[in-house]
Amino acid sequence: IIYANPARSVQAPKESVRRGKTPVLFTEDLQALFGSLQPSTVVDLRDRALLGAMFYSFARVGALMKMNVRHYRSGQRAFFELAEKGGKWARIPAHHQAAEWMRAYIEAAEIGEQPDAPLWRSARGRSGELTANRLLSRDALRIVKRRCVAAGLDADISNHSLRAAGITSYLE
Repeated sequence: IIYANPARSVQAPKESVRRGKTPVLFTEDLQALFGSLQPSTVVDLRDRALLGAMFYSFARVGALMKMNVRHYRSGQRAFFELAEKGGKWARIPAHHQAAEWMRAYIEAAEIGEQPDAPLWRSARGRSGELTANRLLSRDALRIVKRRCVAAGLDADISNHSLRAAGITSYLE
């Protein structure tokens, strides 16, 4: 009779995932995506600003969707204020390209004087008119997928793909 497990002190090897599950966007993919965003409507401007914010700020889509107009500060030093996990707030500098796209969207949407209103707004049907309703994370995912397919990219690209591409681009 054995009273103790002789293998108890042996640790199993850690499982290591070498390949991530997030679809990757390469430089040429990003050029195709952002190059395909020709803003002719306020919805186009919103989409370009949203995709730019995702890519340049590395923000989680949930944090972006919680933003009100006052959470984006423009000027000489533009920045995003993001409600992160655990109730923490982060102040992220805005890349000059993201700041330019944000300025164009906020001006076209005429929301600059509404500090407590949602920054990212849904659109009304085919009219292309923005509503006062906040975009949800699933709406942002639909925007990403629609814009990626229009740019000739894979339909499996997600919100997180833009965040991962931004981080990868920054580290390179």
